[in-house]
Amino acid sequence: MKLSQMPFLFVAGSIMLAACASGPATSPPNTLTAVKVDAVSTDAAASIWANAPKTTTVTKAAKKGAADGSTVTLQAVYDGTSIAIRAEWADSTDSWQRNVWKYDGAAWKRGGDQDRFSMAFPMSNNAEFASKGCGAICHNQETDDTKWWMGTDNADTKIDLWQWQSAATNPVAYADDAWWGTKPTITSTTGRRSDANTGGGAKANNAADGKGPAFVNKSGLDAHYILAGEEVALDMSKIASGAVIPGSILAPYTGSRGDVAAKGVYADGKWVLVMVRKLNTGNEDDAVFTPSKPVPFGIGLFNNAGDIDHTISPDVLTLAWK
Repeated sequence: MKLSQMPFLFVAGSIMLAACASGPATSPPNTLTAVKVDAVSTDAAASIWANAPKTTTVTKAAKKGAADGSTVTLQAVYDGTSIAIRAEWADSTDSWQRNVWKYDGAAWKRGGDQDRFSMAFPMSNNAEFASKGCGAICHNQETDDTKWWMGTDNADTKIDLWQWQSAATNPVAYADDAWWGTKPTITSTTGRRSDANTGGGAKANNAADGKGPAFVNKSGLDAHYILAGEEVALDMSKIASGAVIPGSILAPYTGSRGDVAAKGVYADGKWVLVMVRKLNTGNEDDAVFTPSKPVPFGIGLFNNAGDIDHTISPDVLTLAWK
């Protein structure tokens, strides 16, 4: 080897080492590239994410004049039967107080909201979704957002919706699986429907008179949620002013509505979430994923907010496969 070649080899080797140490590659713009792994997991720290390319998307306000949202970083992996999607975004607060009961020393009052993250996939080939994205068809095509309703104007357009909720679904490790299309009747206020379910979900924690909670968590009054089986009767003699009691008793859905397993972790001012679902659930109310076939999708971000106050990915995103 000539001495003159050594600097070139050293530099080239350094570049290769730097590339190996830099972690997963970045996907092309607006493309989420799912890579094949031996087995998927809801563990956001699992080694399966090491080589999964990252893509980022800003989120813009769906409602005119509202603030834009956080940038979301996405990764995806799949195995022979399932896909897992990892999402990470900044959030200044862990919002878990959805419909909680608060005691002011004289009476109970109810209120509060939660953080949410949603993903929308067309259930069949859909040119409109592929060209315009979720932001263009999630609502009826009304320019006045006060007249919006959740749904589509075209009966042939059906969208699969996964919605993770920090208070209502995260404690029981799933995301709410739903879909939307046109309004089923002229008097309906939405085209959104829940997937078929055979049980579970959130049951209101209401006293018989509806003026306060009926139960608390047996583990203590500082619990952020109550799972089915953890509830014990409320004892007002132990309640002080300022007490906050969860507004629901939670259980995972069974049936198609419970198809999406999910685990969200809040730490250091951000959420890290993983959602897992079978590529093909066999249910008519779910999108089917076929590795090698690209799928357009959109995301929605709700920061301690109700339905209309959310942000969305402004561009069409595409799920690709490697």
